Amino acid sequence: MTTVQLGDATPAAFGGAHSTSRGNRHQIVHEMFASGTLDVIAGTGHPGFDNDGRPRAPDYCWFTGAMWQDLTTGTNAGGIQGPGQPWTLASARDEIAAIASGARPAPARLAMVIRADEGHQSYRACDGCDRTTMRPYERPRLETSPTLTELAMAALARLSGGDNGFYLMVEGGAVDRAMHANFLGRAIEEYDEFDAAVAAIVAWIERPDTPADWSNTLLVVTADHDHHLHGPDAARLPFAGLADRGAGQLPGHRWFATTHSNFAVPLFVRGAGALRIAALADAEDRFRDRSGQTFGRGRMTDQAALGRLLPDLARQPVSPRPASPRPASPEPAAAATASAASPAPPVRSDRQER
Repeated sequence: MTTVQLGDATPAAFGGAHSTSRGNRHQIVHEMFASGTLDVIAGTGHPGFDNDGRPRAPDYCWFTGAMWQDLTTGTNAGGIQGPGQPWTLASARDEIAAIASGARPAPARLAMVIRADEGHQSYRACDGCDRTTMRPYERPRLETSPTLTELAMAALARLSGGDNGFYLMVEGGAVDRAMHANFLGRAIEEYDEFDAAVAAIVAWIERPDTPADWSNTLLVVTADHDHHLHGPDAARLPFAGLADRGAGQLPGHRWFATTHSNFAVPLFVRGAGALRIAALADAEDRFRDRSGQTFGRGRMTDQAALGRLLPDLARQPVSPRPASPRPASPEPAAAATASAASPAPPVRSDRQER
């Protein structure tokens, strides 16, 4: 699931899609729905709504007309249903919230296509605004779009019913779009929403009425890349951080580009297998300049190494949590970092940081 289009790169990759180009949108979305890999798909790309959640003439950018009819009617003329039970569409926020709260049973295959085009919040109207100074939430949020927490809780309501475990990818995808546009206010909004979703998932794992606990569940929080956002003095002081300007104000900052960077990204892990991931951090990101000043973030690993390990961890036997007493986690939380060449601090607490 994601806060941008449901067939975008990250959800498509986690959803088992295969294509020669990310531009093959119809092919990618068709495979995500029809391959039988997924039981839950969520994101934007609704043909009938614009970026402000307003009805519009259908724009079949991500679905063909036949695919969308299959999804809305339960038919299979466009072949979207694939093996198993047909997909159930939930697009209104109250429908999704009802599944998330348990007021409505979760269907066997749940498609949450948010009533928005490119993003659930980040593309809402900003006519006349100054992206360099606009603070978060200056423009009202769309009440028609579910939060990332509501999406995640609805997904967990569907996926947690079996005894064989599951995986769930939850992406705050719009932070990438905001940072490409050097729009810090909207990026902060997405950070806030993602952090709230992580907190909700942690609380769900620790609830006594779920089959999850830290002995049978692994939580990974990371990013696939960073952008060129630094502090206001970064042209003079390498890698200078953001400057705190007080509550309610944008931090002091400077953008150096609108593209991705190869900077290190954080990697936080907690639960079953966390120590095996922390053990991947067998290199160190450190540099000392001619003046003797030291830069870097300490221990580091690589995203490829993490990618090789995760399937092995997923194959480990899963045991539902005993009803009572609740066992303590056998492995403490760990923190490292990963990126195409990413750094990591020493193993430390499970505190979420930005």
